[in-house]
Amino acid sequence: MRGLNRPPVECTACRARIYWPSSYPYPNEPDTVEANSYEPPPLVTSCPRCQNPVNTADAYPVLSDYPPRFNELRNAWNGFAAEYEFNRQTPEDQLSSIDLCNLPHDLYTGDGRVASVLCKRPDGTEERAVGKVFVIAAHGVETPKLLLQSRTEPRPAGVANSSDQVGRNLMDHPTQLSWALAGERMWNYRGPLSTAGIESGRAGDWRAERPSFRIQISNSGWGWPTGAPHSTVADLWKRGLRGAALDSALVDHSAREFTLACMTEQLPSAENRVVPDYEKRDALGWPRPRIHFRIDEYTRRGLEHARSVHQRIFAAMKSSDISHDKDIKPAGHLMGTYRMGNDPKQSVVDANLRSHDHANLFLLGSGVFPTGGASNPTLTIAALALRAVGEIKRGLGN
Repeated sequence: MRGLNRPPVECTACRARIYWPSSYPYPNEPDTVEANSYEPPPLVTSCPRCQNPVNTADAYPVLSDYPPRFNELRNAWNGFAAEYEFNRQTPEDQLSSIDLCNLPHDLYTGDGRVASVLCKRPDGTEERAVGKVFVIAAHGVETPKLLLQSRTEPRPAGVANSSDQVGRNLMDHPTQLSWALAGERMWNYRGPLSTAGIESGRAGDWRAERPSFRIQISNSGWGWPTGAPHSTVADLWKRGLRGAALDSALVDHSAREFTLACMTEQLPSAENRVVPDYEKRDALGWPRPRIHFRIDEYTRRGLEHARSVHQRIFAAMKSSDISHDKDIKPAGHLMGTYRMGNDPKQSVVDANLRSHDHANLFLLGSGVFPTGGASNPTLTIAALALRAVGEIKRGLGN
């Protein structure tokens, strides 16, 4: 692995030094880029202190710094953007556009196609955006809320909702957290949140009785359940440890902290849903989301099984100070609220994420999942978005 190490650039307005992310890794071998996830360095378009635009020629690495496959992808994107005359906006305009995209109010349709989106800025001004194709990607809560609050006389149930499935079937991966001190040092707090897990629970005949599950082995010690290492320092301090004794105890405790997070499958239920709350509104006057969410007995049996599996793992590791969270934790994987399917009477979008009701409306994100399984949704979200790109491009061409 090697990274992109660039010297800082100086803002021409306030003279602040703008640092390029150091040691941003990617595989050495060009042919491994195809098989490995590669993400280019984060965009730097303006000074973080004064928002003055940054000269991208100074801020970005030269082409040779990127893996060959990324150059190919970037060139393809530039050609696509030029073909359809995408606007290259200033940072100030981008800020307005981000606000516009994040705060749309309603959609107006004619002849079954979406004609425009009415947007509102934080200062209260409004603007209507028109286009050939509309893509909504505001996750599993805001996307259905937007569609449902876009009521008109011809469509009193909202946009893309002839099936009455918009906002329904909200799912997460309800999580059982368990933590303990391992019998020997494991040296946590290195690398990403997790680099390993137990995946064998994702399929089996037992799913007739309890859900699929996967167990995440955490690299962050007791960070999720207790707030460690800060909570560990506070606890050791209360015990009267100071100086070298405190340092030694903190090292030993942190190195043995071990957390298991069992994420379980949740079945879709029409009663678990998101709707606009017209009685409670945000600062712009739009309805806040009202969420109805219940964890059924099927999922609870999976969480109970997870505790027993965690206990056996802790025993095998000769662990002490074992704890099982009594509260069910959310994974933050919001899924199912504009589900995919072949039948327009039972789903919101088709296999290409196109609305059954409106041919030029695409809904992206994990809201399209008809079921949730037990695995993190990000890679599937990306794969489905890439599938939709071809249809979106054809819509722009037509």
